[in-house]
This record gives sequence, structure tokens and C-alpha cells, in this order.
Amino acid sequence: MNITDNEAFTKACQALRYFEYDGKQCRGLPFDNALHGSNQQRLVDHNVFISRIPKDDEHNSKWLDEYCSQFGEIKSLKISLSTDHSSRGYGFVCFQEPAAATACLEQRAGKDEICSVKYQPRDKREFRRVFNNIYVKNLPEGYTEEKTRQLFEQYGPIGMLKFTSNEIGSFAMIAYFSPDKDDREAGPKAAAAAVDAMNGAEVEGKKLYVKQFLNKTEREQEIQRDAMKYKNSKKKCNLFVKNIPDNCTEKDIRDRFGQFGEIESVRLFAKEKGKNPYCFVCYQRPDAAQKAKEEL
Repeated sequence: MNITDNEAFTKACQALRYFEYDGKQCRGLPFDNALHGSNQQRLVDHNVFISRIPKDDEHNSKWLDEYCSQFGEIKSLKISLSTDHSSRGYGFVCFQEPAAATACLEQRAGKDEICSVKYQPRDKREFRRVFNNIYVKNLPEGYTEEKTRQLFEQYGPIGMLKFTSNEIGSFAMIAYFSPDKDDREAGPKAAAAAVDAMNGAEVEGKKLYVKQFLNKTEREQEIQRDAMKYKNSKKKCNLFVKNIPDNCTEKDIRDRFGQFGEIESVRLFAKEKGKNPYCFVCYQRPDAAQKAKEEL
């Protein structure tokens, strides 16, 4: 939103800094290029990670702003929210000056509530992989909870394991944790190690599926993303073929185009109503489609 009137802009910034829309917490901030993701290294000394925030409605971003203002002027602030807009119990504060961040760290570090930790930015690819919980399926027939625990505790301490077995098969949800409450990386490291080592690994003749645990909403979003990726990938695998002889058959098409790679499907449309025959050839791999296009 671009507001050209300075007075109106100031009022909008004050009114929309923290507000609710349809019962959900929202915030509106003036554009600041320094807050752009590509500039995050410049503000490392300004930022503080706040954990152990009570998850009730009272302890929202506006409350945290008022609380942290005692240490200095705040540039930006947010409490992390889950998909249903409930608090995750932690947030991030970016102060205008590094001295304010230092004061916050000195006074709240190691506290049982509203605990501050020095912010350590990571590569975005690492952020996507931060998780404590994993989902395991395709476990061998007759596998028990105890055997599952023994198989996965080699990667780190297990705080919770939920094992289920039914007519479909056996599967488990495993949550890793750290014995040291100040070590926020041990759980995610253990979970990532388990996924890297065990996904696709063969146990008693069964190939395991081990991935990050996702709730229903996240799983639906992942399915949609995978479907879109598959759809986009198939665009590069498909060829439209025209000027086909009237007596051409699907076998003729497969024989001619199959020399460039494995074909997934062929849809041949015969001549009708003055339209010449045409077809769609879908390859398993996009490089095969590209080769056929170049050669033919």
C-alpha cells in the first residue's frame, strides 16, 4: 500500500501496527528495506529470539511490544503463529539499536518465562528443515513399539513415540528432544539425521518411509505442491503431434516415438469433421521429449 500523505501515513502505521481481522492477529509495518531477508546479516546484533512466551490470547504481539519496549525502541516484532493463528510460544524482536538487544539479552537470558536468546540467522534452506517430529510407515509386519524405539533412538533421545498398528500396516510418530533445555538444535538435528539415514532404508525386506511429521493442513498443502510440481514437470514431457496419416495407429506412434525414450501414454484422435488426425505423446522423462522434438 502506498500512502502519499505523510499525516495519513503516520496514522495508518500507528493504527495498523497490531490489529485483529476476523479474529486473527495481524500487523502492518512501514516498508523498511533493512528488514528485507537479503539484508538480515546487517541486523544480527539488533535481533533477539524470545522463547517461553505463554500461549494464551493475552500474550500477543502487542503485549510483547509493550514488554520489550523497556529495553529500547523496536523496529519490528512478531510472535510466530501456527496455521490456525494460535501462538507457538516464541517470537522475534528487532530493536532499532544493538544496545537495546544487548540489554534484553542480559536481563532475560535463561529465564523460565520470556527467555531471550541471541538471534542466529541461518540459510533459508536450513529453516525449511527445522523439525523435531518424524512420521514412519511401511514398518515390517509384526514390528513392535519397542523395536521401533530401538531402531530410531540411535539418532537422539526420544521424548515421545506413538505407535499404531492396524489392517493397513504399522506406523509411528516420533518426537525427538534435548535433555538440555537451552539446546534448541539437538531435537531438529536428531530428527533430520533419522530422516536422512532411514528414509528408503530396507528393514526386514520392507523399504521404510521416514519424513517430517505434518499435520492435516500441512499435509494437504504438501499434496497440492507435489501435484503442481508433477503437473508442471509433465508439461515438459508432453508433445503435440499433427499431420499424422489417416491410417496411423497408436502402435505406429509408439514405435516411431519410442526410440527416443520410454513413453508413459499416447492419446490418438482420429480424423473427424474435417479435422486431420493428431495425438499427444507423454514421455516418462522431459529429456526424451526434447530429443524427439529435435529429431522429428
